[in-house]
Amino acid sequence: MERENLSANDLAKHADLTPAAIYKYIGSKSLPKIDVMERLLGVFPKVSARWLLTGAGDMYEYESTGSGKMKLDPEDLDYEAKVELTTCREQLVLKDKEIEYLRQQVDNQQELLKLYRKLNDQVE
Repeated sequence: MERENLSANDLAKHADLTPAAIYKYIGSKSLPKIDVMERLLGVFPKVSARWLLTGAGDMYEYESTGSGKMKLDPEDLDYEAKVELTTCREQLVLKDKEIEYLRQQVDNQQELLKLYRKLNDQVE
């Protein structure tokens, strides 16, 4: 709630719960039922359900784009993290270019090998 700048009363209003219920969950006196979890995750869609239930793991879940990449919302990052993310993206672009170059080299080597074998078969 603190990261989202919400009080227990605000959260209760957004999730259609009572402040007492929110305090009960915060105090770990009981676990929320599934419908309550759905309401809480509706208020905090980026929050991990696992973290909400157990306090374990990362607080925020980041959406997978299906390509093995993670989609991060830059608005959730501080300046240093934004700089690091930008640097990582630049390094990935350079690595992608390097991989493409190496693939071209492999293709060239395979073509040379085919030519060598063809010449070798002609000599024999």
